[in-house]
Amino acid sequence: MCAVIDGEPAGIAASSFVSVSLEPALVSVCVALTSTTWPLLRRAQSLGLSVLADAHASTARALASRVPDRFAGIDWVRDSSGAVFIAGAALWLNCSIYEQVRAGDHEIAVLTVNRIKMHSSVSPIVFHDSQFHRMARSGPNLSS
Repeated sequence: MCAVIDGEPAGIAASSFVSVSLEPALVSVCVALTSTTWPLLRRAQSLGLSVLADAHASTARALASRVPDRFAGIDWVRDSSGAVFIAGAALWLNCSIYEQVRAGDHEIAVLTVNRIKMHSSVSPIVFHDSQFHRMARSGPNLSS
């Protein structure tokens, strides 16, 4: 989840990305209360959520780290609203904060989805069992 703050890109790797509602279009992410970047991102008019691709394991680790320049060596794109997206991601969601709920040692950020750009030729990754895994299509489309 990324945005331009004070002229510089700022971002975090959010856990527990979930679809919440179709109408209105809402998603949620969970952010640790110990995050020092989330208070900065909350000030942004728009946030960029990038569903990372199989080539982005190191990008995810960099955004999850506590290094000062998390964007060193990362290709990113800024849109006109100030949202920042990771180049080559499977999906870009331009979002704004709808609601924030404290839950244990995390905050659940419910976000309004303003715009979507999908890159269907790119396979997303998931983080499971402390490792990144590629999601691949196999067999026929189950919705048909």
